[in-house]
Amino acid sequence: MIFFRQATRAVFVFGFAKSDQANLDANEIAMFKKAAKSVLALSQDQIDAEVKTGNLTEVNCGGWKI
Repeated sequence: MIFFRQATRAVFVFGFAKSDQANLDANEIAMFKKAAKSVLALSQDQIDAEVKTGNLTEVNCGGWKI
């Protein structure tokens, strides 16, 4: 699951093997939609603060920040 705002931000939040779970249920979808609104509304300064406190993790891949 990736929260995505075009030309702004992409945030990986959840992954699962299709052999473990076929799909998300309606409650999970609603929860992720609500979370996406909150996460995508954060400013860069707020995201930086969340990374600093360990609430979010920034992934660097070959010099790219992901």
